[in-house]
Order: sequence, then C-alpha cells, then structure tokens
Amino acid sequence: MSEKIYDDILEWLTKEDERFSWRKLGLFSDIAHEAADLAARSLREKGEEYSSWKQRTLNTFYTGKEFKKFYKEHKEDKLMRRGVKSILMARLEHLFHHSEQTDTDKYIAPERDTISYSLSDENFRLITDEYLQNGISGTTEITAQCSLAIGNIFPLSDSYVVEHLERNDNFYWEKVYTRLRPMTDGFSYQISGTNAQDNTYDIWCDTCLTLNNAVLNKKLQQPTTSKDIISYAVGIIKNKNRELLKGIRKGGSISLDSVAYKVEFTQEENFFNTEDASPKKFSSQNKNITNYIDFRDEEAVRHHMVLALYNENHPLHQELVQGYEETVKMLFEHYIDGISYDDIIIKRMGSLPEKEMIKNVARIRQEVKRVKEKLTKRFIKIIKARKDE
Repeated sequence: MSEKIYDDILEWLTKEDERFSWRKLGLFSDIAHEAADLAARSLREKGEEYSSWKQRTLNTFYTGKEFKKFYKEHKEDKLMRRGVKSILMARLEHLFHHSEQTDTDKYIAPERDTISYSLSDENFRLITDEYLQNGISGTTEITAQCSLAIGNIFPLSDSYVVEHLERNDNFYWEKVYTRLRPMTDGFSYQISGTNAQDNTYDIWCDTCLTLNNAVLNKKLQQPTTSKDIISYAVGIIKNKNRELLKGIRKGGSISLDSVAYKVEFTQEENFFNTEDASPKKFSSQNKNITNYIDFRDEEAVRHHMVLALYNENHPLHQELVQGYEETVKMLFEHYIDGISYDDIIIKRMGSLPEKEMIKNVARIRQEVKRVKEKLTKRFIKIIKARKDE
C-alpha cells in the first residue's frame, strides 16, 4: 500500500463523513483505520481512471459496511437527511447559476436568488419518499437519485409556484415579499422622491398584505402568472405613493432629504414658513460657521445647504447654484411642485416615444441625484472658504 493511495482514500472518507456524519451515526468509529484497511484492499488498476477508481473504492467500502441495511435504519435520522439536503442544495445552486433565467425568477424572485430552483420542505419530502427509499447501496447512488429527482422536478413551473402562492405557502410568499422590498423603495423614490423615505416600510407592508389577499382570493386574471403578480404589486405601490403625495400636497411638509422646511411661493417672493428661517438669521452668514457645523454629520450639512438652496435671498444662493441652474430648476419642480419626471420631460421636450421617454427620465433622475451631491460638496467648500477670508 502506497502512502499516496492511503492519503487519497482518507480524503474521500473524510469528505463523506463531513457530509453525512457517519461516525456520529455509527457507520464506523476510526476513520484512519477504515482508510488503511480500504487502501490495502482497493489498489488502483493499471490504466484505470482516477474517478472510476474512486467510485469503485467507495462502492467496495459501502458494500462491506452493509450500507443498504444501515440506510434503511437511519434514513429518517436528521443527520442523514441533512447530508441528502446538502447534495440537493449544491446541485440546485449549480443549476441556478448555470441555467437560463426563468420567468418566475425574473418577475418574483429576490435579486440574486431563485424560486424556480429552491428546495421547499414539501419537495424535499417528495424526493426522499419517492427517490430515496430502501435499496440505496451507497452515497454514489444517493447522488444519482438526487440528480434524477432534480431533473424531473426542477425548475419549478410558473403554474406550480402560483398555485402554491394561492394556497398561501409561506415558503414562496417570503421570497415574493423579499423581492418587493427594494422594488417598493425604488418605485417610491421614483414617484414621490425623498418624501417617501420615511413611509416605504409601511407602503411595503401594505403592498404585501394587499397582494397576498388578492392572490388568495383570485382577484387577478385567471390563470395567473408570476408576471401578473408583480404587475399587480407595482400597481399597488404606485397607488400608495399617489395617496402619499395627495396627503403632502394638502398640507404636509415637503422636504429634500428629510429636512423639514416647507417652501411656499407667492407672486412676489418665496420664503420659509418659520421665523427662524428668515434670511437675517441664516447661520451660514456667520464667518465662524465651521466652528459649530459638524461636517461629519451629513444631515446637519444638508440642513444648512437646503436653506441656501431654496431661498433666492440667501447670501450664498447664487454662488451655490451657479452652473447648475437648469438642474436645480428641475429639482425644485420635482420636489417642491410635485411634478413627475415624465411631465418635466414633456414640458421641455414634448411627448416622446416610450423608449425615448424612459431613457430621458432615467437621465434626468440621475442628473438631479448627482447635482444634489455636488451642491452639498460645494456648500461645504464655500463656507469653509468664508472662514479663511
């Protein structure tokens, strides 16, 4: 027996034990002894492929351990089930990352996650009951039967997933809810801007509950698809945001990045509706402002920047917006007047084809986002320069 053969077999048995916990289940007790005994009985034949030798050696090992009887006695043990599940999960993960995306995953699975190749307790039980009953002779056969089951069951069909959602199967609903969270944040920002940032959790919860109720009561078109479900969810999110905007326009506070200063307009002037916000009290007129603004506190910096941004009478306003006038105007229209980006585009460019509209809305949204960041940086630079004057 060569040391190399012993080392290879010891590695195989160690990995088998790590996956199935054979020593804990009582299949053997001393892994080094088992490897030495097997190495003496299972030499690699001349010209034999390494994989063939490995499979033949392991088959010899499990036959000698009367594995069929052992498996029958231990197949329901949680350690055995954990080993089987690890094989299934590894195979499903490989398929998920190396297969074309399904419509189900495209529409309702969380980002970088899958529903089509997910293993529920129900399907795990189906596989163990129908594919892994008595007569299993070793781990090679377990792996082969797992592959056969996966090939027959996965990817889960769209109709299968929808049917389980209609039965209120929490395994699939949790994935749908997870998908809806970032979608709620994204659509809410697109529609309501930062006005929605403190409300997105409530909007998400309401959307999940409303969608669940609609699917369970079959309020969507029949037969329902995953695309129908996500389209319905988007409609809910949009309606919730429209309700939010109506509330804001009726008297709620309109703010930029959570700064709670309301801007009002008359024909003659624009001003903040608090006495402390009168121009003469703007703290940024004080040359020593850098002594009491913590530039590490992003909210505090934005608080002072917004005062200068929204009031044309502020001594720093013109210097702050110089070069960004058009983008700042669009920022005002969106956040102050509540005009959607679509309407802003139409106002400037007229009605456009759908693809052009989407492209320009995305461009404007990114431009506004960038200029907000640039304005904050410029504001810091301006007031620090004033201190050095």
